[in-house]
Amino acid sequence: MINTDIIKGITFDAGGTLVRPYPSVGQIYSDVMKNHGLNHGKDVLEEAFRRSWKKAQKAPRGSIDEASEIKWWKDVVMETLSDLDKPKNFENLFNDLWNTFADARHWKLYDNARDVLAQLKDRGYRVAVLSNWDNRLRGILDGVEILDLFDQVVISTEVGCEKPDPGIFHIAQKMIGLPPRAMLHVGDSHYHDVEASRSVGWQCLLIQHHPELSHGDDEALKTLQDLLQILPDKCPS
Repeated sequence: MINTDIIKGITFDAGGTLVRPYPSVGQIYSDVMKNHGLNHGKDVLEEAFRRSWKKAQKAPRGSIDEASEIKWWKDVVMETLSDLDKPKNFENLFNDLWNTFADARHWKLYDNARDVLAQLKDRGYRVAVLSNWDNRLRGILDGVEILDLFDQVVISTEVGCEKPDPGIFHIAQKMIGLPPRAMLHVGDSHYHDVEASRSVGWQCLLIQHHPELSHGDDEALKTLQDLLQILPDKCPS
């Protein structure tokens, strides 16, 4: 059980928690690839991407930066295409995908995300993003009109480490200026969010936007709106 009476700062994971690809990763890949002479269905690409992304997540990384992040994503795309027809120029295709996913039009907020963030700010909580991402994230958050609601934006490639590394949580905590016990993290991954944040003394809530992926967590949020019901109407002083 989380202790809501001592929470003063709340960090949110980005992808899968606040925003999701729109209309889907598979559809975006399919549309981009058509411009490179490839005709793969969105469902095939969605499955191939999820498989390659999950495989890549199993290999923890040390220090990271923008260059290593780009290389990581190139490997994911290459693995996604491993059993499919390849483009004549992989670099061109990759750059097209990279720039497409930088466009906020290809991202959609989960229901009530902006309203929830705004209400948390009004209640006096310090609110931040804590995400494994790259410098495209700021433009995306701005494009979906929530960047202005964060006191801090903590991006892995900018601080040099990523979840589940405890370092990124320590950095976020220092930026926000609160002790561990006063911090709550909200995310969609047991490994990257729940286990990692709790290991540094934070409280955490898992959000499960998709019931079919439920882990059976009693305290898991079903929607972001649920957070407003759990937390006090005013941040503790």
